Amino acid sequence: MGIELKWFERFPHAPQKMYVPACWNNELFLCDYEGVAWYRRTVRMEQTGHVRLLLHAVLGHADVYLDVLTR
Repeated sequence: MGIELKWFERFPHAPQKMYVPACWNNELFLCDYEGVAWYRRTVRMEQTGHVRLLLHAVLGHADVYLDVLTR
């Protein structure tokens, strides 16, 4: 659904917010759901350079979109 609606270009308003990292299945009372989930996270960095993203609990596949904003 998100790919067809191009959420990677313009993320929709998120009706449910939660802290990350967390187990979203438990936090949003979706314990039996198995499928796609979309996260959006803003990260502010004081310096530019190499960045390592650790994606724990990804089952098999993850598409990651990164917007880099410079001052």
